[in-house]
Amino acid sequence: MYQRIFGVILSLLAFTPIASSQSNKPLKWKECDPPSPYPNVQCAKHPVPYDWGSGLSQYTTMSVMRVKSRTEKPKGTIFLPSGPNRSGTRLLKKYLGDNSSAAMELLDEYHIMGLDVRGISDHSPIKCNATRWNRRVPSMPKNLTQYNRMQQHWRKIAEECREMTGELLFDHMDTSTIGQDIENVRYNNWELPSKNRKMHMIGLSWGAQIGLAYVEKISAYMGNIVLDGITDHTQGPIGTIMAESAAFETTLKHFFDWTQANTHVDPTSIWRR
Repeated sequence: MYQRIFGVILSLLAFTPIASSQSNKPLKWKECDPPSPYPNVQCAKHPVPYDWGSGLSQYTTMSVMRVKSRTEKPKGTIFLPSGPNRSGTRLLKKYLGDNSSAAMELLDEYHIMGLDVRGISDHSPIKCNATRWNRRVPSMPKNLTQYNRMQQHWRKIAEECREMTGELLFDHMDTSTIGQDIENVRYNNWELPSKNRKMHMIGLSWGAQIGLAYVEKISAYMGNIVLDGITDHTQGPIGTIMAESAAFETTLKHFFDWTQANTHVDPTSIWRR
């Protein structure tokens, strides 16, 4: 039992925001710029350190948007983290523009918050050479020559991205660090009482990987967490490819079954949408 308690204490220390005049300030909500056409929408900018293990002397900024709950006493806040080249605030705007979205039903009991994590936010984007990035090389090499070509191509892209972005941000873009950023936002959401400041999350695609990194680090503040479209990076590369292939195969079979049961639908019309 003592080992379990000690483990919980260590996990809390691992993700407890370090005291800082910059990163440990309450979120300051204000009208978005440009103003949102939807009601009860607010925005904030929140500083987080580039390197959580350093002296916290240099910071980058996260962009945050929230839709306030329809109730005066919400149960908490549901977080929507972003993913590679995908903005959490834009995802929230997409939900706002779709009245049929199930996510909007959550506003009856929760605030919903979209997050643009480091590397996504307009204040701290990852910058790369678009010309080289769009240059195609074989992704499944058939021989050593193609493999070396692919390796050199992506190494050169990484070097250019690091140079254009700045090494301080580029070297601290790991998922665990982003999980700490999100925990710091949760911690500084002081408007809610402490009992309602749990981590509720809907993680889609890479957002699911962020959620998994958070769950693996700490469980004391966990609320309701939904992770969808996740790739388990704790597996080896072969295991990951096999799991993805099995999922794709299952999905394709479901599609074929659907087309057989709905013979009046032209399947090619789906691809043209």
